[in-house]
Amino acid sequence: MTKEELPVINDDLISLTSDSDFSKALKELNSDDNLMKKTDLTAKDIGKLTIIYSMSKKYDIPLLKQLADTFISLRVSKDRKGRTESVSMTQQIGVFKRLEAVESELKKK
Repeated sequence: MTKEELPVINDDLISLTSDSDFSKALKELNSDDNLMKKTDLTAKDIGKLTIIYSMSKKYDIPLLKQLADTFISLRVSKDRKGRTESVSMTQQIGVFKRLEAVESELKKK
């Protein structure tokens, strides 16, 4: 099978309207939900944030909580790992889709 004979993949890998597992995974990686699980924090950061959240609650200072939340959301993109993971996943899915298409074409022959 030559490069010109490779089957064309018709489905859209990156579709905002698709409910595929891939699009769901991308949405989850890039959403603001569960930031605590996606954030790159050191033990020192966690200790300080715990104090800030406690102070915010004890002294009723919402601004402290907002500052801590902003810090957490900014740490999600530390070293751009989230974006790197998205690109890597896109590439892997593309390879798997291509392999599935080739395998399907080979089975037809």
